[in-house]
Amino acid sequence: MQNLLNKLNNSLINNLSAKDKHHIWFILGIIASLIVINAVVSVIRPPVSDISQISDADSLMQQRLAALDSMYRNMEEADTLSRLDSYIIKRYDTIALFAFDPNTATREQLLRLGLTGKQAGNLLKYRENGGRFTEPDDFRKMYGIRSMQYRILKPFIQIAEARTSTAASGKGRKDKASDKQNKAEEKSIEYFDFDPNSISADDFMKLGFSQKQAQSFVNYREKGKKFYVPDDITDAYCVDGKAYERIKKYIKINLDSLTDGGKIRDLNTIDRQGLVDLGLSDSEAGEIIEFRQKAGFYYAPWQIADVIGSKRGNKLKSLFYVCRSVERKLLNINTATAEEMAENPYIKEDKAAKIVALRDEIGKLEARHLVEMNVFGEQEMKRVSNYIIY
Repeated sequence: MQNLLNKLNNSLINNLSAKDKHHIWFILGIIASLIVINAVVSVIRPPVSDISQISDADSLMQQRLAALDSMYRNMEEADTLSRLDSYIIKRYDTIALFAFDPNTATREQLLRLGLTGKQAGNLLKYRENGGRFTEPDDFRKMYGIRSMQYRILKPFIQIAEARTSTAASGKGRKDKASDKQNKAEEKSIEYFDFDPNSISADDFMKLGFSQKQAQSFVNYREKGKKFYVPDDITDAYCVDGKAYERIKKYIKINLDSLTDGGKIRDLNTIDRQGLVDLGLSDSEAGEIIEFRQKAGFYYAPWQIADVIGSKRGNKLKSLFYVCRSVERKLLNINTATAEEMAENPYIKEDKAAKIVALRDEIGKLEARHLVEMNVFGEQEMKRVSNYIIY
């Protein structure tokens, strides 16, 4: 009710949405009805001489006003949800969606599908604990997935047929035949040490991948992608978590060859003098090291453009790679202090203060809250999400 009065007192009625105007006229109509009813009752009933009756009438009016306030708050909440759905639709207009199986999709693929880091983490944890999706609606039940988001993604969910023990419709026989085929394929797989930066498509197929997967892997590499540590290979769309676990102990990366004899350096381990030796000024080297100390790590070479400027940074980023095996200390925004969060160059003091205030207001935060409440813009969130957990 207070929100309604503020809107009226500030003469903002002409700037309200049609929906808000409808809410206001609806409530004003109820108030007007109450006034008329009270006036009529006061005419036909005898004068009130008992002060307790006056108190009861005042209490009743307060209850009615409280009910109106609750009704308006519910309307506002419904309107907020509508705005959130609009935001989701607008965001997905910029995302190129593709078919995926939630039982096998990698974290990178889930993020490309518009899931937040928290949503992707929940899904992967669910799978790690033995969970499985048997139908598209199971995806909707994942914690953090919104109804509108599910409606957009549902046409792209393609779940491979689950094996069951039933013999109905010949499924039991098909499963047995499939098991035999899988065992035969497993026997034909040849395991050997390999470098994912140089392996041929034929050798990739020997490791148990299809011809299409092998060619997809080669195409991915031809786009300039490099593998610096073993789990970098999971960034390739054809290598999911299960396939990686099967081959990871055979991955042997020739880092010296990959970095041109050390000319390309790890942005997370290079020291100040090393940066100067690569042609950066002493002040640039200092800024890059200081950023790393405050943030804890770099997650991509192009981040130096955020430190020393885009023109200079984009010119120098090819001199670096990022080792993902470096220890990454992440900030838990539900427990970290404002001072701890403010240390991160992508958060700073003003954002940290907003996060703490929001945390005090609504309790446990999720990634969506930081965007919905305008703490971070969409591009800012892409950077910050690499440094925080919930």
